[in-house]
Amino acid sequence: MSAHLRQAWATRIAGGTLPSGLYFTRKSGTVRVDGITAWDREVPDPRGFPEGHLVGELTWTKDTGEIAWVAVYDDEYKRRGIATWMFARAKEIEPRLHHSTELSESGKAWSRTVATRRFEPGQVATWARTRPWDAPRADLESGVYPGIRVGQARGTEVASFEGGMVVLKDEWFGYPPGSRRAVLYHEAGHGLETAVGQGVARYFGVENPLDVIDLPGAQRFGHDYGEVVAEGYAVLWTEPSWAGSFDGGRAVLEAVRAMARDHGYPLP
Repeated sequence: MSAHLRQAWATRIAGGTLPSGLYFTRKSGTVRVDGITAWDREVPDPRGFPEGHLVGELTWTKDTGEIAWVAVYDDEYKRRGIATWMFARAKEIEPRLHHSTELSESGKAWSRTVATRRFEPGQVATWARTRPWDAPRADLESGVYPGIRVGQARGTEVASFEGGMVVLKDEWFGYPPGSRRAVLYHEAGHGLETAVGQGVARYFGVENPLDVIDLPGAQRFGHDYGEVVAEGYAVLWTEPSWAGSFDGGRAVLEAVRAMARDHGYPLP
């Protein structure tokens, strides 16, 4: 990269953030391989590409979804999370996308980085498309789905929200897809509950969160306020009409909906 391009890039990047002009295009694939190309529209490319500066590429095999090639080309773009960003964009196109079992040391390090990315509320918005409840166990174990890992979940439940991650036990994989889906949204709801904290009481119009469980219909969602919030969020995504079948159900959903809206949790 020339000095003037390096200066142009450096003036737009601070604190390791992604370039504001970052976007991708579909790569012209072959019979066996598909992929994406990442560009920076705000920095011209010395090779004259009209799309902007060529940042990187990620390709995968069409028949398996296994990553065939990933690269971020210029040093100024490396260690900025761009490979992980490309992985997430490619995952939207090919839900089966997964790492190869034969990786270089740098590839293994990147795979571990992807695998340990914590849950973020925005990830929930992608689930309807990427369908993690239908994913092979190997993909969930390798971190294809950010914020979800396989391990020993807390307590006796088949899943839990802990350490900023949705943790799935072995038993979760034995559930039918619809139940696995409901469990994932429920655990995302525990992420919401954690984010709101003691503020839960205000959304339900009570002074103490412990009083939530005494509200009409609340016990249909769970045995304490945390479970009420978590199940309420799951119901919003899976079967909202159910809450209209009993007294207080809709009020619970509206309280959870308001929490989600205020704390950046996606809604259907």
